[in-house]
Amino acid sequence: MQTAKTEKDCSKTNFNFFGRWRNQHGSEMNLTKFEDGKISGTFRTGVGAHEPGEVHLLTGFVAGGLISFTVNFGKYDTLTSWTGQHNQIDGHDHIETMWHLARTIPENGRHDRLWAGVWTGSDTFNRVGDDSQLEHDLSDRPMFIPSYPLKFSKK
Repeated sequence: MQTAKTEKDCSKTNFNFFGRWRNQHGSEMNLTKFEDGKISGTFRTGVGAHEPGEVHLLTGFVAGGLISFTVNFGKYDTLTSWTGQHNQIDGHDHIETMWHLARTIPENGRHDRLWAGVWTGSDTFNRVGDDSQLEHDLSDRPMFIPSYPLKFSKK
């Protein structure tokens, strides 16, 4: 089994997912490590209840041009997993994904409403250059259901 630890090695057996990617909500992932089909890096969300610039660990897998990764948003009691595929349009790299977010339902919550604890949607990530800056403007955040933690009352 071949082990890839560098960007150059990764591109020999799989699509090169290394680097920074940003989605349509301004969320950004930085994939920095690849070994035996496993990836890791960081994720900064552009929406939800996070603190601007807050970094979360990302872990996942790649197989050829396919990718699957998960982010644990810890103190927000949510996990989000994305699964997708690399796509290239007009020479630009994109990752088209579907996501599932699971959030904690309070113990005293209605058990017949547990379905409300899992959401799904789609995101498109575009490769960005090292010199691209991510601006965190709280007034710019979309106010619809994102794939990232939101503030919820646990009452």
